[in-house]
Amino acid sequence: MWGFADWGSQEHQLCLVDAEGKDICQRRFSHTADDLAKLCAVLRQPRPGLPAVKAVGIERPDGPVVDAMLETAIAVYVINPRQIERFQVFVAPSGRKDDRLDAFVGAEALRLHPDRFVRLSTPEPWVIVMRDQLRLRDNLIQHWFLIITGQSITRLFTKEREIWMVASPMGRPISGGIR
Repeated sequence: MWGFADWGSQEHQLCLVDAEGKDICQRRFSHTADDLAKLCAVLRQPRPGLPAVKAVGIERPDGPVVDAMLETAIAVYVINPRQIERFQVFVAPSGRKDDRLDAFVGAEALRLHPDRFVRLSTPEPWVIVMRDQLRLRDNLIQHWFLIITGQSITRLFTKEREIWMVASPMGRPISGGIR
């Protein structure tokens, strides 16, 4: 079986297809740790009696969903959203668009042409650490901009607030916008 997870900021649509291209499973998962674990469990064992998933595709090469998928030891491929649009012409010529259709088209594209997509590999541990550091840096830059422009910093996360309190100019805790 082959699968595809249509990426969403809040929810992800997973579709699994069998060797003939029949839609076996369509499920929606929210962007939470519990649901990501459920998504990986479905990839490992879709249903009793069904064959294992050979490969799964996704629209992004990074992020927590990709990291979770790589941990399942199933081949993970990146499929550009524009490539999915091109394949949709064969499935839904009317131009209809929705998450379920995108997930089905992505799974079908991967089943028919796995050689056309980039297979991801598990990154080295230092790469994972570097990505985490860059994400933290990007968040800090965004929040620093909010502080400089006098906007509210209520969006700061606890750990980021602690870092800001230690790294704030003049050693003073940051308690709000510019005074």
